[in-house]
Amino acid sequence: MKKKLLIIFLLVFSITLTGCFNGSNPNQNDESWWDNLGGGGEANDTLEDQKDVTDLPTYEDELEPDTSIIPTPDKTINLSEITEDFIKIIEEGTYTLTGTFNGYIEVSGDANNITLILDNAVIKTKENQGNPAICFLKHSGTRILHIKENTTNTLEDSIGNTNEADLGNAIIQAKKANLDITGKGVLNLNSKGEETTAIKVKKDLTITDTTININTNDNGIKAGSYLALLNANINITCGNDGIKTDVEAETLEDGNEFTKDQFAGYLHIKNSNILIVSGDDGISANSYLKIDNTSEYTINITTNNGAPNTITETSSDNANGKAIRTSGITLVNEDGTETDLLSQTVDNYLLVILGGKFIINSNDDAITSKGNLIIDNGNFNISSGDDGIHAEYTTTINNGEITINKCYEAIEGASVEIYNGTINATSVDDGINAANSDLTNWSYNIYIGGGNIVINVNGDGIDSNGTVEIAGGDIIIWGPKNNGNAALDADRGILVNGGNIVACGPMGMVETPGNNSKQPFVVYNNQAGFSVGSDITIKDEDGNTIFNTKVMKNFSSIVFSLDSFVSGKTYTITIGSTTQSFTINSVTTQIGNSFGPGGGRPGGGGPKPPRY
Repeated sequence: MKKKLLIIFLLVFSITLTGCFNGSNPNQNDESWWDNLGGGGEANDTLEDQKDVTDLPTYEDELEPDTSIIPTPDKTINLSEITEDFIKIIEEGTYTLTGTFNGYIEVSGDANNITLILDNAVIKTKENQGNPAICFLKHSGTRILHIKENTTNTLEDSIGNTNEADLGNAIIQAKKANLDITGKGVLNLNSKGEETTAIKVKKDLTITDTTININTNDNGIKAGSYLALLNANINITCGNDGIKTDVEAETLEDGNEFTKDQFAGYLHIKNSNILIVSGDDGISANSYLKIDNTSEYTINITTNNGAPNTITETSSDNANGKAIRTSGITLVNEDGTETDLLSQTVDNYLLVILGGKFIINSNDDAITSKGNLIIDNGNFNISSGDDGIHAEYTTTINNGEITINKCYEAIEGASVEIYNGTINATSVDDGINAANSDLTNWSYNIYIGGGNIVINVNGDGIDSNGTVEIAGGDIIIWGPKNNGNAALDADRGILVNGGNIVACGPMGMVETPGNNSKQPFVVYNNQAGFSVGSDITIKDEDGNTIFNTKVMKNFSSIVFSLDSFVSGKTYTITIGSTTQSFTINSVTTQIGNSFGPGGGRPGGGGPKPPRY
């Protein structure tokens, strides 16, 4: 388990799911707490504490535009007939822009209702012009840019780096106004400047129904407050971040106001296809990121050339380019550095994925939250140079199909809770890990109440700096080959209260569940070891096969517990050509050789120094 220097908000969220401890976080130095969870006493069942995503806050209905009414043009501008290189629109109305124009368009004035309709328009700024192709200046309301259906429109900066009068570094800019981009047409945005963002909005931005193709050297889409992508198709190739909310406070007072604003840094994606190839982060929100896609929509993200071919602790520490993240609200200091601010509205500091298809190849974390993270459903294919799925506080998986092809650590949080779903994870270090070195007095825990989980690791399989409770599901762990790690590892106890678990690894660091587990388990050690390709078969005394799988990795120790075990019954386990019989007479049954050096710690063996 690698060390991480993480900057976090020291806040115990009111929505944090601490399951095993009924919402409490006792001090881990309290030995009586250990006695109740690892070495004796009764375990606590936590399945009823699962968070229902319908209880989570929703804000988008308050901000999403009504796109049922298609704007009716009352003024048409044929751009090909304009001889000047600058068009200024100040009067109220709906303007259709068609044709080709070398110059820029500015929308200003106090008129409330100004809508631009792009109808096969091509707009390219001239050399050294220093302005976005379309700029909406300060306005208290919302401007509308409508992309007409069945049209293809192109906007481009000729030199990029448009920074005159704080108007630029963008192709489309809403300086201090909200912007709605609507319509079922196609919008192509091409940037030649090194620091040009394709769409930059100071306040709220919504994109509905539109197909947007972006090629830019800096950011793709950036909003200063709220950002929504609704029924959109977004394709971005960019040198920096793909899609982001970017809330930065210049004073502490402003920062505190931002943290109280439920819309500050809120990013909502619903039923949208997104393809991003980015130099840094893919999709990034300051506070609350909600992805609400159905299964036919795909989010495909590659960041910073993707996960390296060889992943090491050094490479993961130096990784750059997270795919999907919540990042926090920052205060910009006088020296240019940034300080994370405490979020006062805890319910809007969250990453929630309700469904959809995800293909992620990230140099840094694939899915990561500065607060809590909930995956309620979805299909995930992940390759990561660092963590696959990570939260600073609680990672919750309610359902979904998750494949993590490679990563440094697969699933991580100060607490990890898995209730259902299919998970196949391959990692260089830990598979499921409960840790965060920056939290104090946190009762790190892993709770698994259901699901079909297969983990293949070089580090620890399931590893908690606190406790592990398994209450359901089907779990197979192909643990490390070295004796410095274990298939199961917990500093403060392992409880098996249900489900089926088979954990294979070396003899040197075997950790067994506690004897207060509600379900019996068996520890089988074989000094000679077992080889890849063999079958593992467990049969009951009537000869019925109750478990079977193919060995995926060499091992010398196996810890297993099946929910079909009955006290007093005799069973056999066959691995390759070796068969052992055993009778379940107590919670703990040991067969085969004795433990290796340091092995055989029941329930983690009592309190140990924290490891990160």
